[in-house]
Amino acid sequence: MTDFLTPPATPSAAPAPYRRRWPALAVILAGSVMEMLDSTVTSIAGPTIRAELGGGTSLIQWLGWPTPWP
Repeated sequence: MTDFLTPPATPSAAPAPYRRRWPALAVILAGSVMEMLDSTVTSIAGPTIRAELGGGTSLIQWLGWPTPWP
């Protein structure tokens, strides 16, 4: 038979949060900032690189700029 007088078992305290979440966030944010910096440098220097190397629009595409300059 079931004993209805005993209270149900209460769950234990919540587990400790993930210890390395803040360093992981810092690494992800640093990577995002580096990607934005790289994109900015490429977009600013793209026309000069193309002119000095004598490349066409495919050179700019290899640099990562999404649309070629005329």
